[in-house]
Amino acid sequence: MPFDTERLEIKGTPVPVLDGLLTSSAFGWAAFAATAEGVLAHVQGAEPTGVDQLAWLDRAGRLAAIGDRRYFLGVRLSPTGDRAAVRVSGANDTLWIQEFRRGGGFSRLTFRGNVTGAIWTPNGQRIIYNIGNEIASIAADGSGDDRTLLQDAFTGVPTTVTPDGKTVLYDTNRPGTGWDVWALSVEDKKASPVLAASYAERFARLSPDGRWMAYTSNETGQEEVYVQSFPALGKKFKVSPAGGSLPVWSPAGTELYFRRGPQLFAVPIRVTSQSFDYDPPLERPVIGDLPETRVGLDSFDAARDGRLFVIQTSPPPLPTAFHLVTGWLDEVRSRVAPAR
Repeated sequence: MPFDTERLEIKGTPVPVLDGLLTSSAFGWAAFAATAEGVLAHVQGAEPTGVDQLAWLDRAGRLAAIGDRRYFLGVRLSPTGDRAAVRVSGANDTLWIQEFRRGGGFSRLTFRGNVTGAIWTPNGQRIIYNIGNEIASIAADGSGDDRTLLQDAFTGVPTTVTPDGKTVLYDTNRPGTGWDVWALSVEDKKASPVLAASYAERFARLSPDGRWMAYTSNETGQEEVYVQSFPALGKKFKVSPAGGSLPVWSPAGTELYFRRGPQLFAVPIRVTSQSFDYDPPLERPVIGDLPETRVGLDSFDAARDGRLFVIQTSPPPLPTAFHLVTGWLDEVRSRVAPAR
């Protein structure tokens, strides 16, 4: 478009000068760069849309796809397992509800800011999520009831909630100690540290009875999964023998899943109110050419029937070449009339 450099105004009508450019409407980028001397570099290609698929993964490694393909970032099953809170990527990462009943509807829940993490309240009526430096609670029925629980100068990403719904554990990144696990009282809105050592502690998840806390720590120099009693912290158990992160309890509390890169492990668990015992982790069975599942916060969740709800990702082929054009401004000038 012609541009008036004195008035700083756009003049005239846009004129196309390049077709077939690789773009992403979800993330708002276009694959080109130009210099003032008239050198243009660009990549041609179709927009990489619909790379992720929500799916059920059973004990035999069989996948059953759910819904349409989109850019999915995280999933959390509701306490009853009839719905899932799903984070969808875009210019802002938003929160959606995936129904497994009544035709399997998919509806948007949040319309402000960038959602990083989301968890269900134990009664399934609300979802606690973060947006910027705010932890908020929104009604899961789409009524729009949205309440602020905490505003802090530091990021707070909710990861788990006590069975009585009164305390939320969240990740927070603070000067001096880095990533820590803090607790937020839903009733009085006060926050306090749970794990705040000089190394990174993250991704806390409470067992179904609320008595045991699994989390990730890099205190050995690499990320490992640990379990401690809660709320009084007692003996610490390292359940991942050679690296692990992102723990998820089974709803029955008899297994603890964790990721090691693209691999998924299941640890058999035996707990009482006073004792914790576990077996060596078993790699989750998968079939030969199973497409990779997304790795990251809330990349999978465990259902009551033993299945896992996962984000199956199939990235599109990457471009293998880029184009370099010299003297490009001459072509632009020939197509765009000067501003008047």
